[in-house]
Amino acid sequence: MSATNYEYDVFISYRRTDTGTFWVKEYFKPRLEEEIQQAYGGPVKIFFDSADIPVGANWPNTIKTALATSRCIVPVFCGLYFQSEWCVREFAVFHNRQEILNQGRVINPYEIILPVLVRDGNHLPQSVNRIFKSVLKDYFTGCVSFRTCPDYRDFEREIVKLADEISNALKTKTPVWDKRWLLNEWLDEVPINHFLNQRPVVLQENPTLK
Repeated sequence: MSATNYEYDVFISYRRTDTGTFWVKEYFKPRLEEEIQQAYGGPVKIFFDSADIPVGANWPNTIKTALATSRCIVPVFCGLYFQSEWCVREFAVFHNRQEILNQGRVINPYEIILPVLVRDGNHLPQSVNRIFKSVLKDYFTGCVSFRTCPDYRDFEREIVKLADEISNALKTKTPVWDKRWLLNEWLDEVPINHFLNQRPVVLQENPTLK
């Protein structure tokens, strides 16, 4: 694994389900990317596994490199998110980075986790409840005609708010890239048990099972 700087501005982490994958791909990512660019005042690069991992590529290494070289993460929290070993790993990598970097920072702490809640927040670990969440429960749908629904306008307004938060994080809340983030202790060895009800988690070789 080799890298020398940030490759992505945003890493989207989500649980692969029929509705989840469709919603992120068709509605969430396109609108979010456009609105972040408007708020940021320039192009942004988003890592989204379905679009950014070529067929036949080494999935685990590609995801790990993307995690290590992304400025911030937008995890899409659903009831099953923290039952996915890959989702937990992705979240924990950024949580660990943020906790370590913020040690001793009383002013202007780093903010690199910007979650979106789309389903059943009652099943989220208590340790993540204090993190800011954009609540998009009312707009999480597998409907192919969502763009024609009245709720779509409200969805767009919520995306604008989230994009402003992300843009602010990119401008003022993300640290300078550090090559140490490529090391195992920042990727494979981060503490994750408290996000998965004390069950040990080991990365599998097939992240399509997220």
